[in-house]
This record gives sequence, C-alpha cells and structure tokens, in this order.
Amino acid sequence: MPEWLENVKDWAYEHKEPLKWAFAGVTTVAAVAATTTISVAGIPVVVAVAGAGMLLGGIGGGFTNVASSSGSFINGYIGGEFNGGITAGIISFLHVKHPFTANLIGGTIGNGVTEFLNNLDLPESERKEISEIIYDSMIAGEVQMIVSGGLDKLSISIFCGFSGMDGKGVTRAAGVIWDLYKMVFSIGAGTTVGYGTGPSYDKLRSLIPEIGTTYISASGTVS
Repeated sequence: MPEWLENVKDWAYEHKEPLKWAFAGVTTVAAVAATTTISVAGIPVVVAVAGAGMLLGGIGGGFTNVASSSGSFINGYIGGEFNGGITAGIISFLHVKHPFTANLIGGTIGNGVTEFLNNLDLPESERKEISEIIYDSMIAGEVQMIVSGGLDKLSISIFCGFSGMDGKGVTRAAGVIWDLYKMVFSIGAGTTVGYGTGPSYDKLRSLIPEIGTTYISASGTVS
C-alpha cells in the first residue's frame, strides 16, 4: 500500500468518531430533504420513501445497537440508514413487490456496516475477522427477511407505512409509528441473532478443512 494511502488510513482511524457523526449528519439532512420534498416536481417517490427509510432505520439501528450492548448509537444509526434506505427504496422502486428480498439485501448490508464500525471500536486483539462479520451479517439479513418481510407484507395489505406515503393526517402518522416499531423490531431481531452466531461460525470454520480433506481423499487426489 502506498505511503500516502497508509497516512490517510491512519488519519481516518484516529478521527473515526467525528467522521462518523459528520457522515450521519450529511445523510440525515439529505434524507430529511428527500422526505419533505416529495410534493416537489422532479423528486421521485422512491427517493422520498428511501429517505424516510433511512431516517427510521437510523433511529431503529442506533437504538438496537445500544440496547443489545453491541456498540454505540452512531454505529447502529449509520448501519440502520443503509438498512432502512435500501430496504424501503427497493420496495418502493419495485412497487411494493418482493419485500422479503428487499429486507434480505438491506438487512445484510446494514448489519454489515454496523458490525464493521463496531469492530473498529474494539481493541485489535478482540476484533472479528472480516469473514465472521460477513457470516453474521448474512444470518442477520436472513432473520430480517423473515421478520420484517412478513411485517412489510402486512403493511402493504393494510396500506400503512412505506406503502402509505400518500396518506394524510392520522394515516400518515400511524404509518410513521408503525414503520418505526417495525424497524426497531426487525433490526433488533437481526442484530440479536447476528451477534449470537459466534459458536456456529467457529464450528463452520473448523469443519471447512475437514470437508476439504474428506473430499480430496474421496476423489483419490490424496492417498
């Protein structure tokens, strides 16, 4: 790695906390702007819905990250922004189709971002391997796909939440409350399960060499 890139990496690590808050501030302003300008010509509905998803996902992700003692609010907030924005954006873009797929993608990426940031805050000796973060995130995404995908299906059927962005008054307020509850519940479920996968990851990692050895022996490559 070039020396200048090493210097940039070291500087970014030393200043990671203000950089996190700066990133969260910029994305929050952008999300608020997108959500509140839905009626302005030229602003696609999908952008507004993704903005709302980012805000609700950020709050839900921050809360669950702290409540589960996994890391800081800001780490969960940033991961939740990715989670909620991607999930809501896909659901809106596909006209509320495939909520399970949307939650799988959003949940995996969002939880991955949160876990990566949490990992950076740990002492180097306690940090997870990247492969374990990916494994945890995939499990968390699958759990969110089941939990939140089902709740999104319910949202669509009762016209409440992301699918009710054109609602007014009580309907819209109820939708926001419902989406926030749904986001906290689904991200919380994914995060909790994701952080409990350590034993299964260790077992899987220990099995990989055994599986490889068994396959090679069976194929006759190794006597």
